[in-house]
Amino acid sequence: MATIERLARLLAVDKLQEYDLTTFVAAIVAAGRTNRQALPTPTHHLTRTYILANLDVVLTGVLYLLSKSEKTSRISK
Repeated sequence: MATIERLARLLAVDKLQEYDLTTFVAAIVAAGRTNRQALPTPTHHLTRTYILANLDVVLTGVLYLLSKSEKTSRISK
């Protein structure tokens, strides 16, 4: 859960609104569509050393998985 909360913080999801699981994921995915540049992206090849030094890069993958789960309706209340 902390990973998803970090992703929401980086994407500037409204923290004052009350969410359930479905609406929280929807808000993150929507923010990811408009604010993707807020996520760190690698400029070179990904290596284990790079990922360990820049753990926020993994959040791009988390956003991708959340958006796929939302599209396939795998996340529900």
